Amino acid sequence: MQPKIQNVGILVFNEVEVLDFCGPYEVFSIANECRTRKIFDIQLISTDDVNLKGRNKFKFEADFTIESHPSLDILIIPGGPGTRQQECNTRLIQWLENQFQNLKYLLTICTGARIIAHTTFIQDAVITTHWNSLKELKQINPDINVVDNVRYTDNGKILTSAGVSSGIDLCFYFLEKHFDRNLSKNVAKYIEWNKTSSLVASNLPE
Repeated sequence: MQPKIQNVGILVFNEVEVLDFCGPYEVFSIANECRTRKIFDIQLISTDDVNLKGRNKFKFEADFTIESHPSLDILIIPGGPGTRQQECNTRLIQWLENQFQNLKYLLTICTGARIIAHTTFIQDAVITTHWNSLKELKQINPDINVVDNVRYTDNGKILTSAGVSSGIDLCFYFLEKHFDRNLSKNVAKYIEWNKTSSLVASNLPE
């Protein structure tokens, strides 16, 4: 019996950092190719309009909006200048609160952590973000545990990464831990990604 295909949603919005969402999209989509079968169904989910402009006027189109989309197993929240508007989007925050109950995993890339800092489910997590937003992240929610000088953090269900390219490292770490170490290696080889040292902060019991 084939394992269930995992539905991966990547949240997108205007002024999203391009590599923040395209990097994880590449890792998970190439994982399908390396396995020669679909193990991830990847969808871009917009907060509003499906026709979007990422950072530096990068034009692209989302597959769904938060009002109508398939059920999700994994949700990835990228960063970028647009997070400053989205973190004030109460409709988005409520959507995240509702989605979190049924998600298996939630990953944030770069300043995507700013968005989940406004949720109630983040209180006990150890999180990180782009070095330029660490101080602001602590100001958004003084009760959360913000760490620096790590590439990513692992809280079990919630994983966060530092700036931009570190999101790709997080995706490889995620693949290796939750799916297959060889799959992670094969994807890294295919896209010629030299993984950095494993600088990770863990909030999991020893």
